[in-house]
Amino acid sequence: MPNLPELGVGIVYVPGLEPLLEFGDSPVDVLEVEPQTLWHYRPKKKPAYSFPSEAIQHLNTFPQRKIVHSIGFAVGGSQQPDSDFLTALATSVKCLGAPWASEHLSFTSARGSQGHFHAGFMLPGAQTREGIALAVRNIRTFAHHLPVPFAVETAVNYLQPRQGELSDGEYVARVVNEADCGILLDLHNIWTNERNGRQRVDEFLSTIPLERVWEIHL
Repeated sequence: MPNLPELGVGIVYVPGLEPLLEFGDSPVDVLEVEPQTLWHYRPKKKPAYSFPSEAIQHLNTFPQRKIVHSIGFAVGGSQQPDSDFLTALATSVKCLGAPWASEHLSFTSARGSQGHFHAGFMLPGAQTREGIALAVRNIRTFAHHLPVPFAVETAVNYLQPRQGELSDGEYVARVVNEADCGILLDLHNIWTNERNGRQRVDEFLSTIPLERVWEIHL
């Protein structure tokens, strides 16, 4: 496992938080930056994604450490991110000095009989041997392109358990162990899964490798 720093209590960055962040005695130790909210997208140019220098400079004026939480290409599906996306993500990590980066263990896009489509929100990946293989492939692709360790966020699942699928905890455990990555443990998501009739929170936590938890979302 990588030797990562303990960063303390953080908050997701959104414009307007500046008064809270600029205090010398601010209660916030770390900023989680969702870089896609700040990128410029130019589909007809190369690279298609860019991180404006003014946004980088603004974020780096704050004294807090930064970590990068991607919201642009969830890793739990059959589609792979393009090289422009991964290059922009790696650039974001480097510019912010983030010690690790993360993305969701869900999927948002797929290809069907009528071509490619985007769901518009996070969907749960298939909790099967095949689904694990797809997630592991995508995680390894991310990790190969990034200069820092990579983690996946535990996902929310809106569906009732299906026959033949792994439990939520076993699925996460097998994905992260096979991909050799970290976990961003979203406690709200796994509580929501329990409320949706899926695995109980305590059972989930007893199944996943807790030594791989680098970050917690509350």
